[in-house]
Amino acid sequence: MIAVLILAAMMLSLPGPVSSEAVSPSSPEVLRASAYAIGVQNQMNGYPYAFKVTAIQSANAQLYPPARVKYWLRVQAGQTVCKNKPDIEPADCALRSSPDAKTMTCDFVVLMVPYSHVPSHLLENRCSATV
Repeated sequence: MIAVLILAAMMLSLPGPVSSEAVSPSSPEVLRASAYAIGVQNQMNGYPYAFKVTAIQSANAQLYPPARVKYWLRVQAGQTVCKNKPDIEPADCALRSSPDAKTMTCDFVVLMVPYSHVPSHLLENRCSATV
């Protein structure tokens, strides 16, 4: 966390975004961004069952001064046993094991303020069924 704060402080004087770099798919902020993105994807598409992230294939981040980070994520998502409702937390749901359970690959772009409760924004989302 301290490294992010120091890096963000160094970027304050820059006029625009800094080039993107690969980040660890297991970092807390990448996990938060992916959970946010799949939640919005579930709400927007009205699937009968909620999807949850099962794997993060790649993650890149770009700092946007003063304190925002733009994440590019490629994730695998699987259909859960939970009905897709606004108050559902997909991460808490088991994956469907039936033969008709669906999986998909999604590319998300999320803008967020790390370590903050400032609202995040899903800027781009593209999901396609996995065969």
